[in-house]
Formats: sequence, C-alpha cells, structure tokens
Amino acid sequence: MWHNDRLSDNDIRYANQWKKYASDLGIQVISPFELTHDNKTYIYAICIKHFGNHLAPNGVVGRVEGKEFTSEQCGKIWVAAVENGYAPHNQAIGVIKFSIEDAKQHLDMYLWMGEDRDRPRFHTGQFFSPSQKELEFLESEVVDRKTFLRFVKVLYADKADETRQEAYNPSLSHGAGLKGWEHNTIEDYLEACVASDEDTEINNLEEGVSKNPYRAFARFLYRGKYYE
Repeated sequence: MWHNDRLSDNDIRYANQWKKYASDLGIQVISPFELTHDNKTYIYAICIKHFGNHLAPNGVVGRVEGKEFTSEQCGKIWVAAVENGYAPHNQAIGVIKFSIEDAKQHLDMYLWMGEDRDRPRFHTGQFFSPSQKELEFLESEVVDRKTFLRFVKVLYADKADETRQEAYNPSLSHGAGLKGWEHNTIEDYLEACVASDEDTEINNLEEGVSKNPYRAFARFLYRGKYYE
C-alpha cells in the first residue's frame, strides 16, 4: 500500500542510491524530506537541493511508485511540492537501482538553480524540457537584460528539446512540432517574428503590454514560435 505520509521499503532503497552517489556528484540529498500543505504533512524519499526550474527553484523531490499506480501518487503530494516551489517526480518501481551515470542524466533534465560557482561539474541541463507555463512566466517577468537573457536561454532549451523529441518521434510534416514550434529554419522563424509584429490585430490586443524594450523584444521572439 502506498501512503502520502510514510515511505515504503522501495523508497528507502531509492534514497540510499542517491545518498551513495551524493558525495561523488557534489550534490545535496536530504532523505527523508517533509513538506506541509493545507495542514497535512507529505513525505518524500529524497529532496535534491538546487535543481529544478524557474517555477520550482527549491529542489527536486521524489518517491517510488507503488506496485499498482493510483492517482494519489501524483495528486496532493505533487500539489504540496509545487506549491512549496519543488519539482516532483515519481520513480518507476523497476528502476530504483541505477548507476551514477543514470543519476547524472536524470539531473540533466533540470536546471541548476543555485549559485553558478557551486554548479556540479557534470551538470549541463541538456535534457531540460521547459513547459509552456514556464516560458509564459519568464516572458512576463522580463524587465531588464538579466531577465531577458534568462528567458532566451529557456526559449532556446524549448526548441532544442523539441528537436530531440522530433528525432525519435517525428510530428506531421505540415503541422507544428511536438512543442508547438511552427518553424524549423532560422529564416522562417525570423520571418514569423516580423510578421507577428506587423500583425495589427495582435498589436491591438497587446497595446501597452510591451512598453519596456526588453519585454517587447522577448515578446517578439516568443510570438515567432507560434505564428504561422
């Protein structure tokens, strides 16, 4: 039986694997890890600090799935994590033993949210897959050079992730890509950026939104992703 408020033997085995590699990887693993939400306590097998994304900057938390999957395993326990700024994940019961290379690959699915000087040497974030919600959040937060570059880095990661996915599971040739990109060449993309900026209907809807030049340029680049 899987429970929100206590760990299984598989959770403990999974946590021990992470703790075994923590020193060699240069990461901080907390186990067990507790969060409180709506006056209820939720327990996670692990919390890996300083990895996550811009909507969940506090760390990655995880549990092992039960023998039979139930909605509870990604229900309130995930809500508690997200509301507290953590990125939740569930580990399949068949892969609770893994190599240190597997651990590195898993953490490369997240961004390093700590100080740059403290970033583990192995980490590249090459498999990071930003959500549309995260892109929209970062675009809305652009106010200066720093926040603009932060947005562009994640926009780039979004396209790189789509390119990886398309290599294994191509979408229809006449439609948008798996993550919504309408254009695959730089020429077509920039043409779409310009066309969307010249679209009077769009500009009327967004009048006054982009008075800040950094925000305006971020919006210019983001609209080119979807504009046909």
